[in-house]
Amino acid sequence: MTGRSTLYFVVQFIVAVNAFKAPTLGSPQGLRFNALTRFSSKSHDSALETEATLRSITFCNLPKEDDPDLLCDFLMEIGACSTAITDADRGTDMEQPVFSEPGADPWQDRLQWTAPVWNRCNVTAHFPASAQIGGVLEMVAETFPNQYPDLQDFVLETLPNRDWVVHVQKGWLPIVVNDKFVLRFPWHKHSDVQKVAWNLNSNDFFELELQGGIAFGTGEHPTTQLCLAWVDQVITDKLEQSNGKIHLLDYGSGSGVLGMAACILAPHQVAAIGIDIDSLLLKAHKSAREHVAEQEGDHSANLDSLFLPSDLEETKYDVCVANILAAPLVTLAPVLYSMLLPGAVLGMSGILPDQGDMVVEAYTKAGFASMTIQKEQGNWLLVTGNKPIM
Repeated sequence: MTGRSTLYFVVQFIVAVNAFKAPTLGSPQGLRFNALTRFSSKSHDSALETEATLRSITFCNLPKEDDPDLLCDFLMEIGACSTAITDADRGTDMEQPVFSEPGADPWQDRLQWTAPVWNRCNVTAHFPASAQIGGVLEMVAETFPNQYPDLQDFVLETLPNRDWVVHVQKGWLPIVVNDKFVLRFPWHKHSDVQKVAWNLNSNDFFELELQGGIAFGTGEHPTTQLCLAWVDQVITDKLEQSNGKIHLLDYGSGSGVLGMAACILAPHQVAAIGIDIDSLLLKAHKSAREHVAEQEGDHSANLDSLFLPSDLEETKYDVCVANILAAPLVTLAPVLYSMLLPGAVLGMSGILPDQGDMVVEAYTKAGFASMTIQKEQGNWLLVTGNKPIM
């Protein structure tokens, strides 16, 4: 396939909702990190010897009425490197899934609104090994004598001295999607890719390199995989119908993997719309490295390479993929309808099983046709449809 693909990065500064994936069952909620850490009165040499080692204290079984989020804030203020809230009942019959999404109406029962934390929480704080944990306990008790009257249920641990970056990277393996794409990270070697793609012909799959960490995830979420497989199938179908360049809209682009995949499959013009400037700049840099032009003749990765939605008002799209969440998707139904050509196809994910009918109804009312819950993976749905040809 010859031709040139163009990938536009569009920053949406003002939106009605701010989309993010809800935490998976039992995952940490409300992680915080401190750039500056206060050391105790121990000698400077002692601090240097232990600066790579951390000690953690976990306050266990705090009722949500005691506002564990406030305790996290206070622990950060007195020198914690990081804090986290987790479900105290994780792994038991009392384990409580908590899902949340921007734009959710607490009184709209179909979105199944719940409290933002679990009924019983564990609060974990990490401190430098030189910190006096006894002093931490005293400060919490003195500052909150009524809110946290009994903090006797706690666990102390020492985290080993290790290269945490390398340790975390070892847990991120390349991911094979739809037997055609291998999602990898910059530190992965060719041998790492071969371990997961051993049964694939090297001429039959594409490698997509992500920069996980600062602005988006790893690409392993079921919604990403659902949308990537859908984009692959749609591009194949479109190419059989037309030899022209396809205009694809990736609304809520996250890592940009969907837009980059479309550009690699065939010559396309792709607009990737997001609200996170860090994410967009990383994608622009990555597209330049992958030889996918951000703009015709421009391979820079800076703020000048980003567009505003108003810059693309005249453009209409043949394909739209939107991997966000149910509430934002419902809000965006008329917006997406206005951005598509007659006959354009639409694929959406970030939708839970009990939200599928609501999304189908909203998009049908907006004018879309053939709205269908097409597939489910990992408790997430893929919903598809098209804009009718008048």
